[in-house]
Amino acid sequence: MAKVLGISLKKENVEGEISGLYCIIGCIVFVGIILFIVIHNRYTSKQKELVIIEKELELEYLKKKLNTAFEEVLQLAKDDDVSFLTRFNEVYPEFSKRLSLKYPDLTSNDIKFCALLKLNFSNKEIAQYGHLSIRTVESKKYRLRKKLKLTSDVDLNKWMMRQ
Repeated sequence: MAKVLGISLKKENVEGEISGLYCIIGCIVFVGIILFIVIHNRYTSKQKELVIIEKELELEYLKKKLNTAFEEVLQLAKDDDVSFLTRFNEVYPEFSKRLSLKYPDLTSNDIKFCALLKLNFSNKEIAQYGHLSIRTVESKKYRLRKKLKLTSDVDLNKWMMRQ
């Protein structure tokens, strides 16, 4: 009986050791999973930071490029250069398309005038750079309002800026 009792005690000890090993293995697996999650989260956050930094650098580059393009368009407008509208359409590709689609009766001179308004030129500046009188510019604005079906209470320059 002592022999049977000794075997059962050994069996219980072995089962206890196996249970302990299972607990240790379970803890190791649990800690491994937690470490994997932490490392994965740090890695993805670093990747996101790199993407954000890359996008910020790209944005700065585009801003500089846009600023130089904007300055070039302004200078072409001030010089009343024939290539003004072409360059303007390169810098603001959707502006003329939207106006032409919404208002098909606009002429190329109307669109050029709209481009000057979008660049926030005043009546005096448009007159000066276009070699026109201020009264002519005011008349052009009036006719343009009619073509666009805008009421007189709408600021035409601000309306163009939103287009």
